[in-house]
Amino acid sequence: MSHESEKAVIVEFVLMADGRYDIHQVWTSEPGRKSYSMYDVSWTKRDRRYSFHKSGGGPFPATVSGIYWTSDPALVIEEESSWSLDGDPAMGERNKTRRLTDLPIDVKGCGDVLEWLYNYHHSAQTVYCDICVDSIPDDDLCAHIWWCDEGGDFQGVGGESISPCDCEDCVKGKAWRENAMSAIS
Repeated sequence: MSHESEKAVIVEFVLMADGRYDIHQVWTSEPGRKSYSMYDVSWTKRDRRYSFHKSGGGPFPATVSGIYWTSDPALVIEEESSWSLDGDPAMGERNKTRRLTDLPIDVKGCGDVLEWLYNYHHSAQTVYCDICVDSIPDDDLCAHIWWCDEGGDFQGVGGESISPCDCEDCVKGKAWRENAMSAIS
């Protein structure tokens, strides 16, 4: 299914501490279909835009846990939210599962949310960097994260693990990390 014929039917948000609603996931479908495609969405502070990618799909109803809007409540099964964020104990309380009757003002006048993402934002998967404290598009990585061909995954000093392999990128990354760590101690 190409995105041109898809329409957003469910949009899940995360209510941030500053009162802003960030888009977290978008479920789409074509008219008359009983299945959906799902897109993961991340706000990229560095680029000041959303990055998004198709991450899956399945049959309706879709399970939602958090704040959401839908064009048809019959498409959704609500699940208790399990949101948490280190350093923000109120995150779970702010993001209890509930349906919005209208889209938040940030996206309300944009037409179809998926089309808006394709027109004004960036289609790419993101990798979280602990050093940048940001979700970084995988096609324009920061200096702290790299792709490891041998390990088949993103690695780096800003990521969750350091690759155990000895490919050129990982050797450089490990040396950078060791130098950075020795400068701190």
